[in-house]
Amino acid sequence: LNGSPESWQALEQAILVAGKEKAILHGLHIILPQSTVDSPQAMELQARFNQRCQEAGLQGSLAVVRGDIANQVSQHALLTDLVVLNVSHPPQPGLSGLASGLRAIIRQSARPVLSVAGSTSPMDKALVAFDGGLRSREALFVAAYLAEQWGTALTVLTLAEGGKVPASVQNYARDYLELHEIQADFIATDGPPELFLKVIHELEINLVLLGGYSGNVFKEVILGSVVSLLLREAKCPLLICR
Repeated sequence: LNGSPESWQALEQAILVAGKEKAILHGLHIILPQSTVDSPQAMELQARFNQRCQEAGLQGSLAVVRGDIANQVSQHALLTDLVVLNVSHPPQPGLSGLASGLRAIIRQSARPVLSVAGSTSPMDKALVAFDGGLRSREALFVAAYLAEQWGTALTVLTLAEGGKVPASVQNYARDYLELHEIQADFIATDGPPELFLKVIHELEINLVLLGGYSGNVFKEVILGSVVSLLLREAKCPLLICR
């Protein structure tokens, strides 16, 4: 929380998740080196955070710390199950995107990151970006939990650029969901990453689950990253898994 409207919107999304999961909210406000933890701004944030937790019937606390934003978020993430933050400054295309603070948080965080853009989402119509990799499998596991516990409707999208989607990729997702008696829609096609945005719009998706950055920086810079693209363009929350 930095006090911006976007950060308060992230809190509202976190309140929705915490309410469904009966979870405790841990807020984090990071100040400049010359600022004090008991400054008027910090105290105002504390009061507003406490008030929203009380109104929502949730237990919560706000920590005020100094330091690098990405490092502090990553360190505090170790004590939690999920990081929720806003995407007011998404990674840009090309080399400049590598210096993004949000990208650093996603890469460093030991926990899934729920990015928030726009208004609070009910998170009841989810798209799973599934390529068969370990990170996308984690996204599939979380999606199955949401379907079972929240009643979230699922669509599994496998996208291959310039090639045919191997049948084994979606068969894995289909078999896993059928094992848990979860119904889902499946889309397998080839095309550019922008196809994700088309599907999100057409199906009125309000949550996307996907794996995080692959680690191939050269490919990310030259061809672009689906994660960064969705952070820039998608108007719904993204649940980015490790």
